[in-house]
Amino acid sequence: MANLLEKASIVITPTGYDVGSINAVKPSTSPFADLTFDRGTSATATRVGGNSFIQTVAQDLPRLDFLGGNNFTIEPPSTNLFLYSEGFNQTSEWIRIGNAVGSINATTAPTGTDIGGQILSDNATSQQGLRETIAVSDAKPYTFSVFAKKSDYDFICLRFLSTNSAFADKEAYFNISTGALGTIDSGITAKIENYQNEWFRCSVTQTSTAAADAQVIIQLASSDNTTNVVGDGSKKTFIYGAQFEQNNFATSYIPTSGSTVTRDDETATNSGSTSTINSTEGVLYAEIKSFENQHGADRVISLNDGTNNNRVQIVYLNGQTNKIGFRIVKADSDVGSVLEHTVSDVTEFSKVAARWSSDGFDLFIDGVKRATNATNPNFSANTLTQLDLDNGEGAGKFRGKFRCIAVFKEKISDAALVSLTT
Repeated sequence: MANLLEKASIVITPTGYDVGSINAVKPSTSPFADLTFDRGTSATATRVGGNSFIQTVAQDLPRLDFLGGNNFTIEPPSTNLFLYSEGFNQTSEWIRIGNAVGSINATTAPTGTDIGGQILSDNATSQQGLRETIAVSDAKPYTFSVFAKKSDYDFICLRFLSTNSAFADKEAYFNISTGALGTIDSGITAKIENYQNEWFRCSVTQTSTAAADAQVIIQLASSDNTTNVVGDGSKKTFIYGAQFEQNNFATSYIPTSGSTVTRDDETATNSGSTSTINSTEGVLYAEIKSFENQHGADRVISLNDGTNNNRVQIVYLNGQTNKIGFRIVKADSDVGSVLEHTVSDVTEFSKVAARWSSDGFDLFIDGVKRATNATNPNFSANTLTQLDLDNGEGAGKFRGKFRCIAVFKEKISDAALVSLTT
Protein backbone atom coordinates (compact mmCIF):
# COMPACT_ATOMS: atom_id res chain seq x y z
CA MET A 1 0.00 0.00 0.00
CA ALA A 2 2.83 2.41 0.83
CA ASN A 3 4.21 2.21 -2.71
CA LEU A 4 0.79 2.94 -4.21
CA LEU A 5 0.27 5.90 -1.89
CA GLU A 6 3.43 7.40 -3.36
CA LYS A 7 1.35 7.94 -6.51
CA ALA A 8 -1.32 9.86 -4.59
CA SER A 9 -1.62 13.63 -4.96
CA ILE A 10 -3.09 14.04 -1.43
CA VAL A 11 -2.32 11.84 1.59
CA ILE A 12 -3.62 12.68 5.09
CA THR A 13 -2.67 10.31 7.91
CA PRO A 14 -2.64 10.58 11.75
CA THR A 15 0.70 12.38 11.92
CA GLY A 16 0.99 16.14 11.60
CA TYR A 17 -1.51 18.57 13.08
CA ASP A 18 -1.65 22.04 14.56
CA VAL A 19 -4.26 24.33 16.07
CA GLY A 20 -6.94 24.61 13.39
CA SER A 21 -5.24 22.22 10.97
CA ILE A 22 -4.91 18.50 10.15
CA ASN A 23 -1.75 18.45 8.07
CA ALA A 24 -1.41 16.47 4.86
CA VAL A 25 1.66 14.28 4.33
CA LYS A 26 1.37 15.03 0.61
CA PRO A 27 1.82 17.42 -1.02
CA SER A 28 4.83 18.50 1.03
CA THR A 29 5.26 21.76 -0.87
CA SER A 30 2.84 24.56 -1.78
CA PRO A 31 -0.02 24.36 -2.54
CA PHE A 32 -0.52 22.29 0.59
CA ALA A 33 -3.62 20.16 1.17
CA ASP A 34 -4.10 20.53 4.92
CA LEU A 35 -7.63 20.16 6.27
CA THR A 36 -8.98 23.17 8.16
CA PHE A 37 -10.15 21.93 11.55
CA ASP A 38 -12.66 23.63 13.84
CA ARG A 39 -14.24 22.77 17.19
CA GLY A 40 -16.38 25.85 17.83
CA THR A 41 -15.62 27.94 20.87
CA SER A 42 -15.28 25.12 23.38
CA ALA A 43 -11.86 24.04 24.61
CA THR A 44 -13.40 20.90 26.10
CA ALA A 45 -12.36 17.71 24.34
CA THR A 46 -10.45 14.59 25.36
CA ARG A 47 -8.46 11.91 23.61
CA VAL A 48 -6.54 8.77 24.49
CA GLY A 49 -2.86 9.65 24.21
CA GLY A 50 0.07 7.51 23.18
CA ASN A 51 0.55 6.55 26.83
CA SER A 52 -3.01 5.03 26.84
CA PHE A 53 -4.27 7.70 29.25
CA ILE A 54 -7.16 10.10 28.65
CA GLN A 55 -5.90 13.65 28.03
CA THR A 56 -7.57 17.03 27.55
CA VAL A 57 -6.71 18.88 24.32
CA ALA A 58 -6.71 22.62 23.64
CA GLN A 59 -9.35 24.53 21.70
CA ASP A 60 -9.36 23.78 17.96
CA LEU A 61 -6.58 21.22 18.34
CA PRO A 62 -7.38 18.09 16.30
CA ARG A 63 -7.54 14.90 18.29
CA LEU A 64 -4.93 12.38 17.26
CA ASP A 65 -6.37 9.48 19.24
CA PHE A 66 -4.58 6.23 20.09
CA LEU A 67 -7.59 4.18 21.22
CA GLY A 68 -7.60 1.17 18.90
CA GLY A 69 -4.62 2.44 16.90
CA ASN A 70 -3.65 5.87 15.57
CA ASN A 71 -6.57 7.83 14.14
CA PHE A 72 -8.11 11.26 13.94
CA THR A 73 -11.47 11.58 15.71
CA ILE A 74 -14.26 13.80 14.33
CA GLU A 75 -17.33 13.98 16.60
CA PRO A 76 -20.70 15.73 16.76
CA PRO A 77 -21.46 18.15 19.60
CA SER A 78 -22.56 16.59 22.87
CA THR A 79 -23.29 17.60 26.47
CA ASN A 80 -22.57 15.57 29.60
CA LEU A 81 -25.76 16.07 31.60
CA PHE A 82 -24.29 14.67 34.80
CA LEU A 83 -23.16 17.52 37.05
CA TYR A 84 -20.39 15.50 38.72
CA SER A 85 -18.86 13.00 36.33
CA GLU A 86 -16.13 12.02 38.80
CA GLY A 87 -17.54 13.23 42.13
CA PHE A 88 -19.17 10.00 43.30
CA ASN A 89 -18.89 11.28 46.89
CA GLN A 90 -21.42 14.04 46.06
CA THR A 91 -24.29 12.45 47.99
CA SER A 92 -26.81 15.10 46.89
CA GLU A 93 -26.23 14.00 43.27
CA TRP A 94 -25.16 10.36 43.50
CA ILE A 95 -27.75 8.76 45.79
CA ARG A 96 -26.74 5.61 47.65
CA ILE A 97 -28.73 2.47 46.81
CA GLY A 98 -28.66 -0.34 49.38
CA ASN A 99 -26.14 1.54 51.55
CA ALA A 100 -23.40 1.29 48.92
CA VAL A 101 -20.84 4.08 49.29
CA GLY A 102 -19.42 6.15 46.45
CA SER A 103 -16.00 7.70 46.93
CA ILE A 104 -13.15 9.34 45.02
CA ASN A 105 -9.34 9.09 44.92
CA ALA A 106 -9.49 5.32 45.37
CA THR A 107 -7.29 4.17 42.47
CA THR A 108 -5.44 5.29 39.36
CA ALA A 109 -8.01 6.59 36.85
CA PRO A 110 -7.89 6.23 33.03
CA THR A 111 -6.19 9.65 33.13
CA GLY A 112 -3.15 8.15 34.87
CA THR A 113 -3.84 10.21 38.01
CA ASP A 114 -5.08 8.92 41.36
CA ILE A 115 -8.63 10.25 41.02
CA GLY A 116 -10.48 7.04 40.17
CA GLY A 117 -13.58 6.46 42.28
CA GLN A 118 -15.22 3.37 43.67
CA ILE A 119 -18.50 1.88 44.82
CA LEU A 120 -18.05 0.10 48.15
CA SER A 121 -20.57 -2.63 48.97
CA ASP A 122 -22.69 -2.87 52.10
CA ASN A 123 -22.57 -5.99 54.28
CA ALA A 124 -25.71 -7.45 52.75
CA THR A 125 -27.13 -9.27 49.77
CA SER A 126 -29.22 -6.63 48.04
CA GLN A 127 -29.39 -4.15 45.16
CA GLN A 128 -26.46 -1.77 45.68
CA GLY A 129 -25.13 1.14 43.67
CA LEU A 130 -25.36 4.87 42.96
CA ARG A 131 -28.41 6.60 41.45
CA GLU A 132 -28.52 9.87 39.52
CA THR A 133 -31.49 12.00 38.40
CA ILE A 134 -31.47 13.89 35.07
CA ALA A 135 -34.11 15.83 33.13
CA VAL A 136 -34.71 14.37 29.66
CA SER A 137 -36.77 15.31 26.62
CA ASP A 138 -39.38 13.03 25.07
CA ALA A 139 -38.60 10.55 22.28
CA LYS A 140 -34.84 11.19 22.21
CA PRO A 141 -31.97 8.67 22.33
CA TYR A 142 -29.86 8.92 25.48
CA THR A 143 -26.60 7.12 26.22
CA PHE A 144 -25.43 6.41 29.76
CA SER A 145 -21.77 5.42 30.19
CA VAL A 146 -19.11 4.91 32.85
CA PHE A 147 -15.57 3.59 33.05
CA ALA A 148 -15.31 0.51 35.30
CA LYS A 149 -12.46 -1.60 36.57
CA LYS A 150 -12.62 -4.87 38.45
CA SER A 151 -11.63 -4.96 42.08
CA ASP A 152 -13.75 -7.74 43.60
CA TYR A 153 -16.68 -8.18 41.22
CA ASP A 154 -16.50 -9.50 37.65
CA PHE A 155 -19.60 -7.60 36.52
CA ILE A 156 -21.22 -4.19 36.66
CA CYS A 157 -24.75 -3.22 35.66
CA LEU A 158 -26.05 0.01 34.10
CA ARG A 159 -29.76 0.50 34.60
CA PHE A 160 -32.51 2.84 33.43
CA LEU A 161 -35.40 3.14 35.89
CA SER A 162 -39.04 3.70 34.89
CA THR A 163 -39.30 6.76 37.15
CA ASN A 164 -41.86 9.30 35.85
CA SER A 165 -42.25 7.13 32.72
CA ALA A 166 -39.11 8.77 31.27
CA PHE A 167 -37.66 5.38 30.29
CA ALA A 168 -38.63 1.75 30.38
CA ASP A 169 -36.99 -0.13 33.26
CA LYS A 170 -34.06 -1.75 31.42
CA GLU A 171 -30.57 -2.92 32.34
CA ALA A 172 -27.37 -4.21 30.79
CA TYR A 173 -24.58 -6.25 32.37
CA PHE A 174 -20.89 -5.94 31.52
CA ASN A 175 -18.09 -8.38 32.30
CA ILE A 176 -15.28 -6.09 33.46
CA SER A 177 -12.95 -9.04 33.92
CA THR A 178 -13.02 -10.22 30.29
CA GLY A 179 -14.38 -7.16 28.46
CA ALA A 180 -17.44 -9.03 27.17
CA LEU A 181 -21.07 -7.98 27.15
CA GLY A 182 -23.36 -9.82 29.54
CA THR A 183 -27.16 -9.92 29.49
CA ILE A 184 -28.82 -6.95 27.75
CA ASP A 185 -32.55 -6.31 28.03
CA SER A 186 -34.49 -6.00 24.77
CA GLY A 187 -35.21 -2.43 23.71
CA ILE A 188 -31.76 -1.10 24.58
CA THR A 189 -28.28 -1.38 23.08
CA ALA A 190 -24.99 -1.73 24.92
CA LYS A 191 -21.26 -1.61 24.25
CA ILE A 192 -18.05 -2.26 26.15
CA GLU A 193 -14.67 -0.81 25.09
CA ASN A 194 -11.20 -1.68 26.37
CA TYR A 195 -9.37 1.46 27.50
CA GLN A 196 -6.25 -0.43 28.62
CA ASN A 197 -4.87 -0.54 32.16
CA GLU A 198 -7.80 -2.87 33.05
CA TRP A 199 -10.39 -0.13 32.53
CA PHE A 200 -13.46 -0.71 30.39
CA ARG A 201 -15.94 1.89 29.21
CA CYS A 202 -19.47 0.52 29.49
CA SER A 203 -22.38 2.23 27.77
CA VAL A 204 -26.09 1.65 27.25
CA THR A 205 -28.56 3.52 25.02
CA GLN A 206 -32.35 3.88 25.22
CA THR A 207 -34.91 6.23 23.68
CA SER A 208 -36.90 8.25 26.21
CA THR A 209 -40.68 7.89 26.47
CA ALA A 210 -41.57 11.15 28.24
CA ALA A 211 -40.18 14.58 29.07
CA ALA A 212 -39.48 14.14 32.77
CA ASP A 213 -36.87 13.66 35.47
CA ALA A 214 -35.27 10.31 34.71
CA GLN A 215 -33.20 8.10 36.97
CA VAL A 216 -30.29 5.79 36.19
CA ILE A 217 -28.14 3.55 38.38
CA ILE A 218 -24.54 2.33 38.34
CA GLN A 219 -25.12 -0.99 40.05
CA LEU A 220 -22.73 -3.51 41.58
CA ALA A 221 -23.15 -7.05 40.26
CA SER A 222 -21.77 -10.31 41.65
CA SER A 223 -22.54 -12.16 38.41
CA ASP A 224 -24.32 -11.76 35.09
CA ASN A 225 -28.05 -10.96 35.17
CA THR A 226 -28.16 -11.02 38.95
CA THR A 227 -29.88 -8.01 40.50
CA ASN A 228 -28.71 -8.51 44.08
CA VAL A 229 -25.02 -8.19 44.83
CA VAL A 230 -23.37 -10.23 47.57
CA GLY A 231 -21.66 -7.56 49.66
CA ASP A 232 -19.52 -7.73 52.77
CA GLY A 233 -18.70 -4.09 53.52
CA SER A 234 -15.28 -4.24 51.87
CA LYS A 235 -15.80 -5.59 48.35
CA LYS A 236 -15.93 -2.89 45.67
CA THR A 237 -15.75 -1.91 42.01
CA PHE A 238 -13.68 0.98 40.69
CA ILE A 239 -15.48 3.56 38.54
CA TYR A 240 -14.64 6.80 36.76
CA GLY A 241 -16.05 9.29 34.28
CA ALA A 242 -19.83 8.88 34.27
CA GLN A 243 -21.57 10.46 31.28
CA PHE A 244 -25.20 10.91 30.21
CA GLU A 245 -25.83 12.47 26.82
CA GLN A 246 -28.56 12.89 24.24
CA ASN A 247 -26.96 10.75 21.58
CA ASN A 248 -27.13 7.32 19.94
CA PHE A 249 -23.68 6.37 21.23
CA ALA A 250 -21.14 7.29 23.89
CA THR A 251 -18.98 10.11 22.59
CA SER A 252 -15.52 10.82 24.01
CA TYR A 253 -15.41 11.58 27.70
CA ILE A 254 -16.57 15.06 28.82
CA PRO A 255 -15.51 15.83 32.44
CA THR A 256 -17.90 17.83 34.64
CA SER A 257 -17.59 19.29 38.13
CA GLY A 258 -20.71 21.07 39.33
CA SER A 259 -22.37 21.89 35.99
CA THR A 260 -23.11 20.35 32.61
CA VAL A 261 -20.38 20.72 29.97
CA THR A 262 -20.67 20.73 26.18
CA ARG A 263 -18.06 19.69 23.61
CA ASP A 264 -18.72 21.66 20.42
CA ASP A 265 -19.19 20.37 16.88
CA GLU A 266 -16.06 19.35 14.95
CA THR A 267 -15.46 19.91 11.24
CA ALA A 268 -12.59 19.22 8.82
CA THR A 269 -12.79 20.96 5.44
CA ASN A 270 -11.10 22.81 2.59
CA SER A 271 -8.25 20.54 1.57
CA GLY A 272 -6.99 20.22 -1.98
CA SER A 273 -7.04 22.29 -5.18
CA THR A 274 -7.29 21.83 -8.94
CA SER A 275 -3.60 20.93 -8.93
CA THR A 276 -4.21 17.96 -6.60
CA ILE A 277 -7.65 16.82 -7.84
CA ASN A 278 -8.42 15.51 -11.33
CA SER A 279 -12.13 15.87 -12.09
CA THR A 280 -12.22 13.60 -15.15
CA GLU A 281 -10.78 10.49 -13.45
CA GLY A 282 -9.27 9.45 -10.16
CA VAL A 283 -9.68 7.64 -6.86
CA LEU A 284 -10.85 8.79 -3.44
CA TYR A 285 -9.53 6.45 -0.72
CA ALA A 286 -10.27 6.35 3.01
CA GLU A 287 -9.59 4.03 5.94
CA ILE A 288 -12.49 4.87 8.23
CA LYS A 289 -14.91 3.74 10.93
CA SER A 290 -18.25 5.11 12.07
CA PHE A 291 -19.49 5.67 15.62
CA GLU A 292 -22.84 3.96 15.00
CA ASN A 293 -24.21 1.15 12.84
CA GLN A 294 -27.16 3.14 11.53
CA HIS A 295 -27.18 6.85 10.77
CA GLY A 296 -29.88 9.51 10.86
CA ALA A 297 -28.12 11.39 8.07
CA ASP A 298 -25.48 10.78 5.39
CA ARG A 299 -21.92 10.93 6.79
CA VAL A 300 -19.66 11.99 3.94
CA ILE A 301 -16.09 12.39 2.70
CA SER A 302 -16.22 14.19 -0.65
CA LEU A 303 -14.36 15.84 -3.48
CA ASN A 304 -16.55 18.73 -4.59
CA ASP A 305 -16.76 22.19 -6.19
CA GLY A 306 -17.32 24.06 -2.92
CA THR A 307 -21.04 23.24 -3.03
CA ASN A 308 -23.08 20.03 -3.09
CA ASN A 309 -23.87 20.46 -6.81
CA ASN A 310 -20.87 18.50 -8.09
CA ARG A 311 -19.17 15.85 -5.98
CA VAL A 312 -17.83 12.34 -5.64
CA GLN A 313 -18.26 10.95 -2.17
CA ILE A 314 -17.71 8.02 0.12
CA VAL A 315 -20.73 7.94 2.40
CA TYR A 316 -22.20 6.11 5.38
CA LEU A 317 -25.74 6.03 4.00
CA ASN A 318 -28.67 7.65 5.77
CA GLY A 319 -30.97 5.14 7.48
CA GLN A 320 -28.94 2.12 6.32
CA THR A 321 -27.43 -0.38 8.75
CA ASN A 322 -23.72 -1.13 8.23
CA LYS A 323 -23.83 0.21 4.67
CA ILE A 324 -21.09 2.16 2.86
CA GLY A 325 -21.81 3.87 -0.45
CA PHE A 326 -20.17 5.69 -3.36
CA ARG A 327 -22.28 8.50 -4.83
CA ILE A 328 -21.49 10.81 -7.74
CA VAL A 329 -23.52 14.00 -8.13
CA LYS A 330 -23.33 16.25 -11.19
CA ALA A 331 -25.33 19.47 -11.56
CA ASP A 332 -27.18 18.55 -8.32
CA SER A 333 -28.40 15.18 -9.65
CA ASP A 334 -27.17 11.64 -9.02
CA VAL A 335 -25.10 10.15 -11.84
CA GLY A 336 -26.44 6.63 -12.31
CA SER A 337 -27.27 4.60 -9.22
CA VAL A 338 -25.48 4.92 -5.89
CA LEU A 339 -23.05 2.05 -5.34
CA GLU A 340 -23.62 0.32 -2.01
CA HIS A 341 -22.13 -2.48 0.06
CA THR A 342 -23.05 -3.84 3.48
CA VAL A 343 -20.08 -4.56 5.73
CA SER A 344 -20.22 -6.66 8.88
CA ASP A 345 -19.80 -3.66 11.19
CA VAL A 346 -19.21 -0.01 10.22
CA THR A 347 -18.00 0.69 13.78
CA GLU A 348 -14.86 -1.26 12.83
CA PHE A 349 -12.32 0.15 10.34
CA SER A 350 -12.86 -0.47 6.62
CA LYS A 351 -10.61 0.46 3.70
CA VAL A 352 -12.68 2.07 0.93
CA ALA A 353 -11.65 3.16 -2.57
CA ALA A 354 -14.04 5.01 -4.91
CA ARG A 355 -12.84 5.17 -8.55
CA TRP A 356 -14.32 7.15 -11.43
CA SER A 357 -13.39 7.67 -15.09
CA SER A 358 -14.94 7.71 -18.56
CA ASP A 359 -15.47 3.96 -18.10
CA GLY A 360 -17.84 4.55 -15.16
CA PHE A 361 -17.30 4.23 -11.43
CA ASP A 362 -16.48 1.42 -9.00
CA LEU A 363 -16.48 0.75 -5.26
CA PHE A 364 -13.76 -1.30 -3.55
CA ILE A 365 -14.06 -2.22 0.14
CA ASP A 366 -11.71 -4.39 2.19
CA GLY A 367 -9.92 -6.05 -0.71
CA VAL A 368 -12.89 -6.74 -2.99
CA LYS A 369 -14.50 -4.86 -5.87
CA ARG A 370 -18.01 -4.61 -4.42
CA ALA A 371 -20.06 -2.69 -7.01
CA THR A 372 -19.74 -1.00 -10.39
CA ASN A 373 -21.67 1.39 -12.65
CA ALA A 374 -20.84 1.94 -16.33
CA THR A 375 -22.19 5.52 -16.41
CA ASN A 376 -19.57 8.12 -17.37
CA PRO A 377 -19.68 11.01 -14.85
CA ASN A 378 -18.51 13.41 -17.61
CA PHE A 379 -17.08 16.01 -15.25
CA SER A 380 -15.36 18.87 -17.03
CA ALA A 381 -11.75 19.58 -16.10
CA ASN A 382 -11.30 21.60 -12.89
CA THR A 383 -14.88 21.00 -11.71
CA LEU A 384 -13.83 19.37 -8.44
CA THR A 385 -11.69 21.74 -6.41
CA GLN A 386 -11.59 20.65 -2.79
CA LEU A 387 -11.70 17.79 -0.28
CA ASP A 388 -14.13 18.04 2.67
CA LEU A 389 -15.37 15.78 5.43
CA ASP A 390 -18.92 16.77 4.45
CA ASN A 391 -20.96 17.09 1.23
CA GLY A 392 -19.32 20.35 0.12
CA GLU A 393 -21.66 22.82 1.75
CA GLY A 394 -21.54 21.75 5.40
CA ALA A 395 -24.27 19.10 5.50
CA GLY A 396 -23.61 15.37 5.79
CA LYS A 397 -20.69 15.90 8.17
CA PHE A 398 -18.42 12.89 8.64
CA ARG A 399 -18.70 11.45 12.15
CA GLY A 400 -16.12 8.83 12.93
CA LYS A 401 -12.41 8.09 12.90
CA PHE A 402 -9.96 7.96 10.02
CA ARG A 403 -6.47 6.52 9.63
CA CYS A 404 -5.88 7.67 6.07
CA ILE A 405 -7.55 9.76 3.38
CA ALA A 406 -5.92 9.89 -0.06
CA VAL A 407 -6.67 11.24 -3.52
CA PHE A 408 -5.28 9.92 -6.81
CA LYS A 409 -5.36 11.93 -10.04
CA GLU A 410 -5.46 8.84 -12.24
CA LYS A 411 -7.53 5.72 -12.76
CA ILE A 412 -5.82 3.04 -10.65
CA SER A 413 -6.10 -0.61 -11.77
CA ASP A 414 -8.42 -3.14 -10.15
CA ALA A 415 -5.47 -5.17 -8.87
CA ALA A 416 -3.87 -2.13 -7.27
CA LEU A 417 -7.12 -1.07 -5.56
CA VAL A 418 -7.68 -4.60 -4.29
CA SER A 419 -4.19 -4.44 -2.79
CA LEU A 420 -4.75 -0.93 -1.40
CA THR A 421 -7.97 -1.88 0.36
CA THR A 422 -6.84 -5.29 1.66
